[in-house]
Amino acid sequence: ALVQSGRPAFDYLSVRADGVARQASVRRVGDYPLLVEVGLSVDDALADWRSRTWLSVGLTSVGLGAIALLARWLVRSSEELRSAEALWRFALQGSAQGVWDWDIPGQDAFFSDRSRELLGLEDAPSRIDLTTWWTRVHPDDMDALRRDIDAHLKGQAPRLAREFRIRHPDGSE
Repeated sequence: ALVQSGRPAFDYLSVRADGVARQASVRRVGDYPLLVEVGLSVDDALADWRSRTWLSVGLTSVGLGAIALLARWLVRSSEELRSAEALWRFALQGSAQGVWDWDIPGQDAFFSDRSRELLGLEDAPSRIDLTTWWTRVHPDDMDALRRDIDAHLKGQAPRLAREFRIRHPDGSE
């Protein structure tokens, strides 16, 4: 029997000479078998996939182009930064001034070679933990210095300018 208990006895897929792939299935409808055959050309079957593929290729190309432009911008910015840093170092060395930069969130500070030399810290690294730094501030200057720093950080003073004494690495004044 072609059909048993309402299920198709067979399914098949074929591609005919006209290039259309066809799938067929046999089912029972009442006392009669029903043969259903559907077909779709390969071009029609792949049309949606092909359009999505071209979209993917296009978006990938745009993305790669954007990455290339970003990389070029980063290289140029890096070169400009190196150039500005070289000029800054040249000016700093020529002035014989000591410079330091406080990283407030990180609670450490960068000290230039000259500033470390002036403070007697030639052997110290360029980044110094501020916990250690605060121990070097003269005790008589500590309250006024902290008060001025707090006022500046709270926006109550537009700039911070305070002279204070620093003890030598051996603790002497």
